[in-house]
Amino acid sequence: MKDRISQIEDLLESDFERNLLHASTSYISKINDPLRFNSFSFSMRELFWLVLARFSPDSDVKKCPWFTPETPSGRPSRKQQVLYAVRGGLSEIFLEDKLDFNIDDELKEIIDSINLLNKYTHVNHKTFNLEQDKCEEYALDILGSFIDIFSLIGELNSNLKHLLHDYIGKEILYTFFENVFDDLDILSSQTFAESSYVADFDIKYINHERIAISGEGYVTVSLNYGSKNDSYETSSEFPFSFKCSPSVASPTDLGINEKNIEVDTTSWYE
Repeated sequence: MKDRISQIEDLLESDFERNLLHASTSYISKINDPLRFNSFSFSMRELFWLVLARFSPDSDVKKCPWFTPETPSGRPSRKQQVLYAVRGGLSEIFLEDKLDFNIDDELKEIIDSINLLNKYTHVNHKTFNLEQDKCEEYALDILGSFIDIFSLIGELNSNLKHLLHDYIGKEILYTFFENVFDDLDILSSQTFAESSYVADFDIKYINHERIAISGEGYVTVSLNYGSKNDSYETSSEFPFSFKCSPSVASPTDLGINEKNIEVDTTSWYE
């Protein structure tokens, strides 16, 4: 049990969350309390909702282009909270049609795990005054579900970010082909981009409105000198960095141009 508690601690950010976790798990050792398992289950469920609310604030979920009320209160449903934690405001149509990213099976697995967290919060003859071995067995199941939910959310979010890599690389190459970069243009009579690749990039966040992206890579350019009868051509590679924040409503329009790509040509002058 200690290992699972430690894994959950890694997901927590505030002292309140950590204190709630330890207070929740302490119920299991209160052998003389017939409600110890129900109390544990209830407080762990509340901790889960607190953590999920950080990943998926109700106000942000409601602002997503894909959001439509599914509950009588108008609050986001469990499914919608999980979807936001994975994909932010990106639409299902874009994810499936452009990235071949479908999470129906994983979403069902997450919802099943959430249901397990809810299962034992209500007092009935099956959960009241459990034998200690059963109490510990079920507690391990609940802790495991807590971990599995956020591990799978994190894995899906990482997979999505990886799939966006191709879009970013293609857009940057197009930008080098279509635009004149002063720092490159002054290096020769005629400078042409031959190729570029994104070596590393980071998606800082995907929220209800935008995708914040930054990264770095290398561009190879053809440098041409002289006239037609006395010409010389060579190639050189330069590092670049970029930032962009496309709208989730038009994620393929990254808005990358010469203004948000910075090419470092200092090596040319060394």
